[in-house]
Amino acid sequence: MLTDEKTEPMARSVTEEIEIAPFVERQHVTHHDQYVEYSHDLPEDTSEATSRSLIRVVPLAYGVLLGGLADNMLLGLSVGAMASAAFDWHMGDNSIVRPAWQWLFTKVCPAVAATANRLAALIRRPGLKPLAALGRMRCRATRS
Repeated sequence: MLTDEKTEPMARSVTEEIEIAPFVERQHVTHHDQYVEYSHDLPEDTSEATSRSLIRVVPLAYGVLLGGLADNMLLGLSVGAMASAAFDWHMGDNSIVRPAWQWLFTKVCPAVAATANRLAALIRRPGLKPLAALGRMRCRATRS
């Protein structure tokens, strides 16, 4: 076994070779002007307009990606436009699609209803029974 007399010179030689630097911890001081402080959120109008824009643009972007994957850009844009219109429809008074649809409905519905009623009358002539929806088609001014 090693005695203290034999181990003491080894300990001295090890400590003499290694210099121990004193460890001084640096204090990290944060200055108030160093970082930006966000003390408020976006105004409500700005955040709402941003979210409405995202709801309209993101489905179109996914449609473009789908069209690129399917190698049919027209199909992708159509699917993206339909998804965007569906999301836009649920925005209520802020919708762009709703007033456009109502304008289109007032222009197209009378022609479609008249054509459906004439078709039902033509089907009845030889004694056939037309679809009930054809004979009952009417245009009503609805507000949704």
